[in-house]
Amino acid sequence: MTVENYEKALDFFHRAVRAGAGGADIHRFMGKAYETIGRKSEALDSYRKALDAMGPEEEMSDEERFNAAEIWYGMGMINTQMEQFGEAARCYDMVVKLDPDSRDAWYNRGAIMEKIGDLNEALRCYDRIVGTHPDDKFAWSAKGLVLLKMKDFQQAIRAFETALRIDPEMTSAAEGLTEARRAEKEAEIERYA
Repeated sequence: MTVENYEKALDFFHRAVRAGAGGADIHRFMGKAYETIGRKSEALDSYRKALDAMGPEEEMSDEERFNAAEIWYGMGMINTQMEQFGEAARCYDMVVKLDPDSRDAWYNRGAIMEKIGDLNEALRCYDRIVGTHPDDKFAWSAKGLVLLKMKDFQQAIRAFETALRIDPEMTSAAEGLTEARRAEKEAEIERYA
């Protein structure tokens, strides 16, 4: 779809809302359309209205919980793009509360935690992914990078090696492995100097 088509859809949704059809689904669709064409503040506003229309989480059906998780995920992505990392983390917290198996939410939450310097929490997020998806090369590599920053070189090496066993051509894991081995040697030299 083109931006023009999204604008036409948004015009239709606005007319529906003015006519009294302002339910959660319409606001969710509006939020997605605004997000797609890059109108972030309007997307967030529409997503919030959709969540308000859904009511309390404990009263949601399975489908509403799925839709709410999708909305929170969209809000997390937008807040990440806007560098509102605390708010993005809160959004991803809501996603994993509603959908504990959301690999993307755990991954993005880990990246946010790493960005704001909470390496232990970032590691917990990546551990959650590799615990349920042991073949996720990206999570293993991300875990390796966090462990490297934490100066746990042996564990970082193991994480990068695991990523490379899954995909021997993964350049970022190979580079991380080289860096972890170099850092481990430097640390050993400093220890005995």
